[in-house]
Amino acid sequence: HQSQVDAEGNLNPITLPYQNSLATETIWIRIADLTQSCFKVVSFDIEVRSQPTANTPNDLMFCDDADDGDDNNGVLEFDLSTKISEILGSYLASDYEVKFYYDQAAASAGDAGTEITTTIQNSSNPQTVFARLENKLNRNCFDTTSFQLNVNPRPVVNSEVTLKQCDTDTDGITSFNLTEANQLISNDHTNETFTYYLTEAQAETALISDQITSPTTYPNPTPINSTIYARAKTNHGCFRTSKVNLVVGATLLDPIN
Repeated sequence: HQSQVDAEGNLNPITLPYQNSLATETIWIRIADLTQSCFKVVSFDIEVRSQPTANTPNDLMFCDDADDGDDNNGVLEFDLSTKISEILGSYLASDYEVKFYYDQAAASAGDAGTEITTTIQNSSNPQTVFARLENKLNRNCFDTTSFQLNVNPRPVVNSEVTLKQCDTDTDGITSFNLTEANQLISNDHTNETFTYYLTEAQAETALISDQITSPTTYPNPTPINSTIYARAKTNHGCFRTSKVNLVVGATLLDPIN
């Protein structure tokens, strides 16, 4: 029955199945013997909350680093909370909550204590993690999605290489093609991008304004021995730097006229 009065008076019983007209309603039950002379009335509430659709976020993708003591092991620390806004999309954080889990079964069950509540290190590369978007007013109204944790490798490089070039006069200055160092720096140089800088600090920060602008016709800045730095970058933006020694072999012989 839709009211206590109807239940007690055995009036207007609800026809089943019942379609609610409000998000939250109270339903009254009349329990009686076959003669209807002995009865009891109890109630329960029904509620209908919005079933959300979780947005699938972009994968988390970072370059390996040495925070764990090894910048070449494919392991990083990930803060999953950075993906909450993507998963929420247009849903309000005041009405919906995002939780993270290690597997689909846990995300579907949503049991308290099984969610990921801190930053995590990936246990494989890539690793899939799962998210549950649930209605705060009814935790059974939820959807799940997933995304990957990716740790991209840094290029494998020689930390120091040397370019040697002969000089035709005695000033110890000549023009270097710095790109010739690429194949000395990395065996995968054809799949990497190289830029060149005067200092290691500049190579680390990689400001465009600090780049050597004419790497194929670069005069060494100091006679005989000079140093510049190369930055090798993968297509994922991961990089390492290498020291490039520029050595000029200057002749003492005058050129023949």
